[in-house]
Amino acid sequence: MVKHLLETIRNIRTFQHISQQNIADHLEITQSSYAKMERGQSKMSVEMLLKICEYLSINPSNLLAFAGNDASSRFAFYRVLAKSPIVGDGDPISEIRNLIQELKSKVDSPKSDAN
Repeated sequence: MVKHLLETIRNIRTFQHISQQNIADHLEITQSSYAKMERGQSKMSVEMLLKICEYLSINPSNLLAFAGNDASSRFAFYRVLAKSPIVGDGDPISEIRNLIQELKSKVDSPKSDAN
């Protein structure tokens, strides 16, 4: 789960065009220290995680929920994020559930022969 959490943070950060230096400045640490946390080479405290979520305008519980799920759920999360960079406004959970159902229906539907 930690790997997915860090991957999710990195993807959201890059989607929002935020540099590691910007977040490091907010956390009052060096860019190198932040990069090590993001790569999983050093531990990230809960306090740091909350500050990162604050800076990225992400609800921490949503971040943790989606970081622990499978790839299709994370894809749906990013798709919702792309529509609304600030997760927590409205009801992203419902939209994600709908997107997951959409993905499942596409995977489960029989493939037509186009010969």
